[in-house]
Amino acid sequence: MRRKLGLVLVLLLTGALYAPWISHAFIWDDFVQISENPAVRDGVPFARYFTDRATTSSRPDYNTRIYRPLRNVAFRALWVVSNAAPERRTTFFLGANLLLYLLGGLLVFALCRRLSDDPGAALVGVSAWLLLPVHAEDVLYASALGDLLSFDLQLLGVICVVDAIDAERGGWRGLVALFTFGLAVFVKEAAITSMLIVPAYVLSERSDAIRRGAARRLRVVGLVVGHVIVGLSYLTLRTAILGRIGQEDVHAEKTARAALHAPWLLLSYLKSALAPLGHAPDYDYRFPTLPIAVLALVVGAGLFLWCNLKPTRGVRFGAWIYVLALAPVLHFVPLWTLMADRFLLVPTVGLALIIAALVARATPKVRFGLIGVVVTGCVLWTGGTVLEARHFADDETLFAYGVQEVPRSQLSNHNYGLTLLKQGNLPGAIQHLSRAIELGRTEPRLYYHLAGALESAGRYDEARLAVAEAIKRKPDQTGVYVLRARLERRAGRLDEAEQSLTKARETNDVPAMIDREAATLATVRGRFDEALAIFRRLAADAPGDPRLWLHVAECELKLEHAAEARVAVDRCLTIVPIENRCVLLKQHLETLPAPAPATRALP
Repeated sequence: MRRKLGLVLVLLLTGALYAPWISHAFIWDDFVQISENPAVRDGVPFARYFTDRATTSSRPDYNTRIYRPLRNVAFRALWVVSNAAPERRTTFFLGANLLLYLLGGLLVFALCRRLSDDPGAALVGVSAWLLLPVHAEDVLYASALGDLLSFDLQLLGVICVVDAIDAERGGWRGLVALFTFGLAVFVKEAAITSMLIVPAYVLSERSDAIRRGAARRLRVVGLVVGHVIVGLSYLTLRTAILGRIGQEDVHAEKTARAALHAPWLLLSYLKSALAPLGHAPDYDYRFPTLPIAVLALVVGAGLFLWCNLKPTRGVRFGAWIYVLALAPVLHFVPLWTLMADRFLLVPTVGLALIIAALVARATPKVRFGLIGVVVTGCVLWTGGTVLEARHFADDETLFAYGVQEVPRSQLSNHNYGLTLLKQGNLPGAIQHLSRAIELGRTEPRLYYHLAGALESAGRYDEARLAVAEAIKRKPDQTGVYVLRARLERRAGRLDEAEQSLTKARETNDVPAMIDREAATLATVRGRFDEALAIFRRLAADAPGDPRLWLHVAECELKLEHAAEARVAVDRCLTIVPIENRCVLLKQHLETLPAPAPATRALP
C-alpha cells in the first residue's frame, strides 16, 4: 500500500507541475499539423490517412518526409471532441498529452517492477523518469501527442513481450505485443526500434528461455521474427507512400560519419536527459574532433560494457534500450533535426530501469545512498520542470528562450524571426532570419520568410534577391511566386508580375493567395471589373476579412457604383469599426451625391 500511495503521489505531483500550462495556444508546427491541416480539421475517409501522404500536414515538404497515419487519426478524433468548446481546443490536446504521459509513467513503473522484482525500487525509477524536465516538450507541445501515444503503445508491447517469455503459457501476450507494435509504428516511425529492443531483451536478460523447452523456444523465436515482419512491412509501406526511406536521401559518406559521431551524440543525449535546466527547442550540436570522438567512444563503450557485465537483471536491458531507442536519431539515416528533447522519451526508460535495478539489488547501506542521490535529483528536476514549462507559453517566449539559451541555434533564430515577422517587428525579424542564414541554415522557406520581412520593411531590392535564392533552392515552394509577383508589381514590371502568377498556378500554389494578388494586379492595370469579381468571390469565402470588403468598395467606387460601395464599406466597418481606410472611404462616400438604390446584392 505504501508503494501504491507513493506512485499515486508522484503521479499527482507530475500532473500538478504541468496542469497550469496546458491551456497555452498552439505553437511551432501545431498549426500546419493540426489546426491548418484539412485532414484534421475537416476529416477525410479513414483509408486516406494511410494512403494519401497529403493528410500528414498542410506543408508539402513535411508530407514527403513523415508518415504517421494513426497520429493524424488521433488528431482528428481530438478535434471532433474539442468542437464542444473550440475556445478551449488546445486544452483538450495538451490535456490528452498529459494523460498519455501519466499513463506512460504507469507503464514505466510496471516494466521496472517486472525486471527489478521490487516495487520500491520501481517507484524510485519511475519517479526519476516522470520528473525529468527533458520531457516538458513532449507534454506541452501539442504535436507531440504522436510521440506519447506511440510511446505508450510501444512500451505496452515490450511489457507483453516480457510477460510472454516469462509465463508458462504466454501466447496471447505475444499477439498483443505484435498488435501494439503495429499500432505504435503507424503512430510514429521511431517505434520501429522494437525490432531491435525485443531481440536485445532476449539476449541480455532471457537467453536461458531458448533452452527451456520447445514451446517457449518457439514463442521467443515467434516474437523476434514477428516484430521483424511487422517492422519491415511498415517500412515497405512507408517507403512506397513517401518515396524514400528516411527524411532525406541516404548517402554512404554521411552514414559513415554518423557511425564515428554516434558515441559522442549518445553522451550528449545523456547529458541532456539528466540536466535540470538548459533545455531548448533546438541545440547547437557540434560534431567532435577526432580525439574527442575517440574519447567519447572509450567512455561510452566503458559505460555500456559496465552495464552488461552487471549480473543484476534490468541494468543490461536498460543500457540496450537507451542505445537502441536513440538509433533512429543518430543520423545513420538523415534527419532534419540534429538533436531534440522529444527523442529521449523512450531512451530515458532505459535509465529508469538501470536506477530501479541498482536500487533493488543494493545492500541496505548502498540502497539508502542511491535513493538519496535519486531524491536529490528529483528535487532538482522538479524545480527544473517548473522553470522549463513556462517557456512553452507561446512561440515568442519559446524561441526567444531558445535563442538566449543556444545563440547559435539555426532553428531558434529562424522561428524567432518568423514569430517577430508575424507580430510586425520587422527589424527584429530581419535580424534573426539573417542570423539563421549566417549560421548555415539551408531551409528554403527561410529565404522566403526573409523576403517577406524585407518587403514589409520596404527593402524591395533585397527582397527580390531573397526571393530569387528561395526559388533557386526550391522552385515549387508555396507562396514564393506570389511574393515575386508582388515585388514585380511594386517595381512597375506588370508583365513579369503576370508571368509569376502564371508560374504560381502551375506549381499548385495557394489559390486564395494567387487570387488576391491577381485582383490587386488587375486593379493596378485598371481592369476594375475583373478585380471586383475576384474580390467579391474572396469576400464570399472569407466574409470576416475587412480588407476584402475594403477592396470591393474601392473597386465599386472606381466603377461608379456608389451605392454598392457604401454597402461594402459598411460591411468592413461592421467587422472592424475603426479600420482607418474604411473610415476614410466612408467619409469620402458621404460627400458624393445621394445614390440610387443598389441594384446588385453583395454576398
